Amino acid sequence: MVNYCRQWIPDCSFHDHILRECCKKDKLPRILWSTEMTASFNALQGALTSAPCLGLPDYHLPFHLYVTENGTTCTGVLAQEHGSGYRPVAFYSKVLPAVVQGMPACLRAVAACSIMIRDLKQCTSRLCAFCIYLVYCYYNGCTWQALHSLTGLMWM
Repeated sequence: MVNYCRQWIPDCSFHDHILRECCKKDKLPRILWSTEMTASFNALQGALTSAPCLGLPDYHLPFHLYVTENGTTCTGVLAQEHGSGYRPVAFYSKVLPAVVQGMPACLRAVAACSIMIRDLKQCTSRLCAFCIYLVYCYYNGCTWQALHSLTGLMWM
């Protein structure tokens, strides 16, 4: 669960690193729980359980889509501004098609974006404005039709 939400957890890599260090093969067979590990565990647990996970979408505000892929799967988080930060309104995760898995990383990122847009269409049918953030590229659009043509790239 932490890995799925890591981009929304403050200092996730720091806390995750502390907990993963104790699980390495060269460590003792028994884990000696330290105060630093307890603090990291409590910080991650608190971040996952403190606020509601998803908010209701406001179709008068722009959407922000964060897309990542790791070679075999792609994940997307649809968010909107809420207070001083962003609140997720939808999470999506898909296995990339075999053809897309064989593509170079930059094309996989575009294909992942295309897949997420297609799947988010049901949630954003009344979309007014959006921004998409990828690891390899950034696109800012004003209408759904502006990015809808990207879905054709998935089948190339």
